[in-house]
Amino acid sequence: KGLVGEPGLGYNYILARNGLFIRAENEHLVATVPIFKLEELRPVRGLAPLDKRVALKHGPIPGLLWRGAIKICLEDPHSECYLAIVWERDRYELTRPHQDATAASVSYERPRNVVVDIHSHGAISAFFSTTDDQDDQGLKISIVVGHLDKSPWYPDGLASRVCIYGYYALVAPVPLFNTGEDV
Repeated sequence: KGLVGEPGLGYNYILARNGLFIRAENEHLVATVPIFKLEELRPVRGLAPLDKRVALKHGPIPGLLWRGAIKICLEDPHSECYLAIVWERDRYELTRPHQDATAASVSYERPRNVVVDIHSHGAISAFFSTTDDQDDQGLKISIVVGHLDKSPWYPDGLASRVCIYGYYALVAPVPLFNTGEDV
Protein backbone atom coordinates (compact mmCIF):
# COMPACT_ATOMS: atom_id res chain seq x y z
CA LYS A 1 0.00 0.00 0.00
CA GLY A 2 3.00 2.32 0.18
CA LEU A 3 4.46 4.40 2.96
CA VAL A 4 2.43 5.35 6.00
CA GLY A 5 3.05 7.84 8.77
CA GLU A 6 3.79 11.53 8.93
CA PRO A 7 6.72 12.90 6.94
CA GLY A 8 9.64 14.45 8.79
CA LEU A 9 10.53 18.12 8.51
CA GLY A 10 13.64 17.62 6.35
CA TYR A 11 13.84 13.95 5.49
CA ASN A 12 12.55 10.48 6.32
CA TYR A 13 14.26 7.20 7.01
CA ILE A 14 12.61 4.24 5.33
CA LEU A 15 13.29 0.62 6.21
CA ALA A 16 12.75 -1.57 3.17
CA ARG A 17 13.36 -5.20 2.28
CA ASN A 18 16.77 -4.29 0.79
CA GLY A 19 18.05 -1.79 3.35
CA LEU A 20 17.67 1.55 5.07
CA PHE A 21 16.90 4.53 2.82
CA ILE A 22 16.67 8.27 3.25
CA ARG A 23 14.07 10.31 1.36
CA ALA A 24 14.03 14.08 1.09
CA GLU A 25 12.20 16.63 -1.00
CA ASN A 26 12.43 20.36 -1.57
CA GLU A 27 10.96 22.72 -4.16
CA HIS A 28 13.46 21.53 -6.82
CA LEU A 29 14.34 17.91 -6.15
CA VAL A 30 13.05 14.66 -4.69
CA ALA A 31 15.48 11.89 -3.81
CA THR A 32 15.38 8.47 -2.18
CA VAL A 33 18.74 6.74 -1.73
CA PRO A 34 20.07 3.81 0.28
CA ILE A 35 22.24 4.62 3.27
CA PHE A 36 22.65 1.00 4.32
CA LYS A 37 22.15 -1.88 1.89
CA LEU A 38 21.22 -5.35 3.03
CA GLU A 39 22.65 -8.35 1.27
CA GLU A 40 20.28 -10.45 -0.80
CA LEU A 41 20.71 -13.28 1.71
CA ARG A 42 19.50 -11.15 4.62
CA PRO A 43 16.46 -9.15 3.48
CA VAL A 44 13.97 -7.70 5.95
CA ARG A 45 11.11 -10.12 5.57
CA GLY A 46 7.64 -8.71 5.16
CA LEU A 47 8.78 -5.42 3.63
CA ALA A 48 8.81 -4.38 -0.02
CA PRO A 49 12.12 -3.50 -1.68
CA LEU A 50 12.87 0.12 -2.54
CA ASP A 51 14.87 1.56 -5.43
CA LYS A 52 17.09 4.64 -5.57
CA ARG A 53 15.23 7.56 -7.15
CA VAL A 54 16.36 11.07 -8.00
CA ALA A 55 14.02 13.41 -9.86
CA LEU A 56 14.14 17.08 -10.76
CA LYS A 57 10.73 18.66 -10.15
CA HIS A 58 11.17 21.21 -12.95
CA GLY A 59 12.18 18.59 -15.50
CA PRO A 60 15.56 18.00 -17.12
CA ILE A 61 18.09 20.83 -17.18
CA PRO A 62 18.79 22.22 -20.67
CA GLY A 63 21.97 20.72 -22.09
CA LEU A 64 23.02 24.21 -23.11
CA LEU A 65 23.66 25.01 -19.44
CA TRP A 66 25.88 21.94 -19.03
CA ARG A 67 27.86 22.83 -22.13
CA GLY A 68 28.16 26.41 -20.87
CA ALA A 69 29.46 25.18 -17.51
CA ILE A 70 32.14 23.05 -19.17
CA LYS A 71 33.16 25.96 -21.41
CA ILE A 72 33.59 28.23 -18.37
CA CYS A 73 35.63 25.59 -16.51
CA LEU A 74 37.87 25.18 -19.57
CA GLU A 75 38.72 28.91 -19.57
CA ASP A 76 41.35 28.18 -16.91
CA PRO A 77 41.96 24.41 -16.90
CA HIS A 78 44.61 24.64 -14.17
CA SER A 79 42.44 26.34 -11.52
CA GLU A 80 39.33 25.26 -9.70
CA CYS A 81 36.05 26.94 -10.60
CA TYR A 82 32.59 26.97 -8.98
CA LEU A 83 29.31 27.25 -10.86
CA ALA A 84 25.71 26.54 -9.92
CA ILE A 85 22.56 25.74 -11.79
CA VAL A 86 19.81 27.55 -9.94
CA TRP A 87 16.05 27.85 -10.36
CA GLU A 88 15.20 31.52 -10.93
CA ARG A 89 12.31 33.23 -12.71
CA ASP A 90 10.65 29.85 -13.44
CA ARG A 91 13.66 28.46 -15.33
CA TYR A 92 17.09 26.94 -14.81
CA GLU A 93 19.99 29.39 -14.97
CA LEU A 94 23.75 28.95 -14.83
CA THR A 95 25.44 31.27 -12.37
CA ARG A 96 29.06 31.98 -11.56
CA PRO A 97 29.20 33.78 -8.22
CA HIS A 98 32.17 35.86 -7.10
CA GLN A 99 35.02 33.49 -6.20
CA ASP A 100 38.70 33.19 -5.38
CA ALA A 101 40.33 30.17 -7.00
CA THR A 102 43.68 28.45 -6.99
CA ALA A 103 44.87 25.17 -8.48
CA ALA A 104 43.76 23.36 -5.30
CA SER A 105 40.79 25.29 -3.92
CA VAL A 106 37.94 27.64 -4.62
CA SER A 107 36.00 29.84 -2.21
CA TYR A 108 32.79 31.47 -3.35
CA GLU A 109 29.60 33.21 -2.35
CA ARG A 110 26.77 30.71 -2.07
CA PRO A 111 23.93 31.39 -4.49
CA ARG A 112 20.27 30.83 -3.60
CA ASN A 113 17.98 28.18 -5.07
CA VAL A 114 20.81 25.83 -6.04
CA VAL A 115 19.69 22.69 -7.83
CA VAL A 116 23.14 21.55 -9.05
CA ASP A 117 26.57 22.52 -7.70
CA ILE A 118 29.38 22.21 -10.24
CA HIS A 119 33.03 22.70 -9.44
CA SER A 120 36.17 21.82 -11.28
CA HIS A 121 39.37 20.28 -10.04
CA GLY A 122 41.44 21.78 -12.80
CA ALA A 123 44.02 19.30 -14.07
CA ILE A 124 43.48 16.61 -11.42
CA SER A 125 40.86 13.87 -11.32
CA ALA A 126 37.24 14.42 -10.33
CA PHE A 127 36.46 13.20 -6.81
CA PHE A 128 34.62 14.39 -3.73
CA SER A 129 37.02 15.67 -1.08
CA THR A 130 36.42 16.01 2.65
CA THR A 131 35.92 19.74 1.99
CA ASP A 132 33.20 18.83 -0.53
CA ASP A 133 31.59 16.56 2.08
CA GLN A 134 31.47 19.49 4.52
CA ASP A 135 30.03 21.83 1.87
CA ASP A 136 27.44 19.36 0.54
CA GLN A 137 25.09 19.28 3.54
CA GLY A 138 21.87 20.36 1.82
CA LEU A 139 19.60 18.68 -0.70
CA LYS A 140 21.09 19.06 -4.19
CA ILE A 141 23.08 17.44 -6.96
CA SER A 142 26.83 17.94 -6.87
CA ILE A 143 29.14 17.48 -9.86
CA VAL A 144 32.94 17.62 -9.97
CA VAL A 145 34.73 18.01 -13.29
CA GLY A 146 38.42 17.14 -13.55
CA HIS A 147 41.25 16.53 -16.01
CA LEU A 148 40.39 19.79 -17.75
CA ASP A 149 43.89 19.88 -19.22
CA LYS A 150 42.89 16.72 -21.15
CA SER A 151 39.12 16.45 -21.38
CA PRO A 152 36.32 16.19 -18.83
CA TRP A 153 35.44 12.91 -20.56
CA TYR A 154 38.87 11.48 -19.66
CA PRO A 155 38.65 8.55 -17.18
CA ASP A 156 38.02 9.95 -13.69
CA GLY A 157 37.11 13.29 -15.28
CA LEU A 158 33.56 13.44 -13.94
CA ALA A 159 31.96 12.57 -10.60
CA SER A 160 28.36 13.26 -9.61
CA ARG A 161 26.20 12.55 -6.60
CA VAL A 162 22.98 13.49 -4.91
CA CYS A 163 23.48 15.10 -1.50
CA ILE A 164 20.87 14.59 1.19
CA TYR A 165 21.86 16.41 4.37
CA GLY A 166 25.20 14.66 4.81
CA TYR A 167 24.31 11.43 3.02
CA TYR A 168 25.54 10.89 -0.53
CA ALA A 169 24.74 8.55 -3.39
CA LEU A 170 26.41 8.47 -6.78
CA VAL A 171 24.15 9.36 -9.70
CA ALA A 172 24.69 9.53 -13.44
CA PRO A 173 24.56 13.15 -14.59
CA VAL A 174 23.25 12.39 -18.09
CA PRO A 175 19.56 11.80 -17.08
CA LEU A 176 19.54 15.20 -15.35
CA PHE A 177 20.24 17.10 -18.54
CA ASN A 178 18.24 17.41 -21.76
CA THR A 179 20.82 16.34 -24.31
CA GLY A 180 18.45 16.88 -27.23
CA GLU A 181 17.54 20.21 -28.74
CA ASP A 182 17.20 22.99 -26.17
CA VAL A 183 14.25 25.31 -26.32
